Amino acid sequence: MGKKIFVSYKYADSDVRKITNDYFHTDTVRDYVNKLEEKIGKSDIYKGESDDNDLSQLTDDSIWNQLKQKIYDSSITIVLISPNMKTLWKPEKDQWIPQEISYSLKEITHNGTRKSKSNALIYVILPNRNCSYSYFETSSYWNSISYQYNVIFDIMKNNLNNYKYNSSISYAIIVKWDDFIKNYSFYIDQATKKQDNILQYNICKQI
Repeated sequence: MGKKIFVSYKYADSDVRKITNDYFHTDTVRDYVNKLEEKIGKSDIYKGESDDNDLSQLTDDSIWNQLKQKIYDSSITIVLISPNMKTLWKPEKDQWIPQEISYSLKEITHNGTRKSKSNALIYVILPNRNCSYSYFETSSYWNSISYQYNVIFDIMKNNLNNYKYNSSISYAIIVKWDDFIKNYSFYIDQATKKQDNILQYNICKQI
């Protein structure tokens, strides 16, 4: 594909539709990341951890230093929306997903050399364990779509409906998992086109 993708997600959220064939395995959002790797290619995907890289013994600062390098080397951020992606009792600034999104949208100079561009942004809604998307996206009889913004983080919400000339257009693309996985190249291309015209959007980069 030639584009590096950073995937931001809540690893342990198990309130998702089963995607593996292992009856004894409790599926989590991480299993969807594995499916992305199968489809898009493992070499094109950066994520918060690797199968052979146990971060549990590291300090938050050490983890963050590893994440920042992966985000810096990427050009697209995919955020997997799941029912329990937010820890309600914890400030958003202290949770990984908003930190990752914020860093990916900033222009960062690394080691005094290359300056990164703001990443393209895609929100992929995962089906919950009842195979429904309605916990976040609902449709009316008139085919209008509304979102349950309390499910997502403020920085995610603030990069929706933020086109300078039409408030109904968003920098972030929102797509259901079943649609995305069938035609991921299309949605990545659309997000990249928005990235090329980023000055036409009011981008929220702060948590």
